[in-house]
Amino acid sequence: MKSYILGVVIGLLLVVAAVFTFKKMTSIPPAKQANAAIEMTRKALDFEKSGDMKAAVKMYKKIVKKCPSSGWAELSLYRVFEIHASEDKKKMIETADWYLKEFPRKRGSEIATRVGEYYFLESGSPERARKLFLHAVNLATDPQWTIRARDRLADFYYRQGEFDKLIEMNNHVIESLGDKVNADHYRILNLKAYWRQGAQKKAYDEAKKIKNNQQPVVKNEILYWKVLSKFEPKNAEALIYLGDAYRRMGFQEQAKTYWRAAAKIAPKNAEIRKRLKSK
Repeated sequence: MKSYILGVVIGLLLVVAAVFTFKKMTSIPPAKQANAAIEMTRKALDFEKSGDMKAAVKMYKKIVKKCPSSGWAELSLYRVFEIHASEDKKKMIETADWYLKEFPRKRGSEIATRVGEYYFLESGSPERARKLFLHAVNLATDPQWTIRARDRLADFYYRQGEFDKLIEMNNHVIESLGDKVNADHYRILNLKAYWRQGAQKKAYDEAKKIKNNQQPVVKNEILYWKVLSKFEPKNAEALIYLGDAYRRMGFQEQAKTYWRAAAKIAPKNAEIRKRLKSK
């Protein structure tokens, strides 16, 4: 029994030694990796120009494996991700897993968000998408992609009916990022969530916090004007824009109903008269 165990141990040691020797023979010394990576990148780009994407991917992967200490390794793996993103979603996901393991602090938020969007919008896997969006937010490697991941999370919570989580997240974004984000965008999401919950007064309170109601994200939101006109029946502006919103949807007669109501409040308003004359 002892001789058997000894034989197994010796065998494992020989395998480890063989792997180590192979890696030593095939690896490139750190000091030479940058130059080697540059040369291999040129070859990969030539393959891309010729349309041989398979060879290009193989070369980029070679850079990642043989030149891990060079800055080209991350760029090469990112390029592999980009190629697969347009050609093979399964390989894109595999590459994303590899990237997030090796270089999460580089473009982790972008990679996680993009794959999350695939799961959320194309493959119908919302739970996987949610995990990736959360991962992107936690990594916070790029403000643009971190905000985009939060927006996708908001969509996820809204579609799933998890309104409390949506509101909690939006309030956290507004409080923590302040002027770095468009707070009105998140206020509109909160307003819609409260309305869906049946909390109309809270929806109105959220509407009152909006600073710029003429920006598209607010102006084009029919529910915003509906909430204002419900709690402020003498607000002619709200009725005008509510009518505008219905007109954009193709409901001209319903639009005129709101414009007529606005005209009763502000009979001298030329903009209202102009709208009522429109066909």
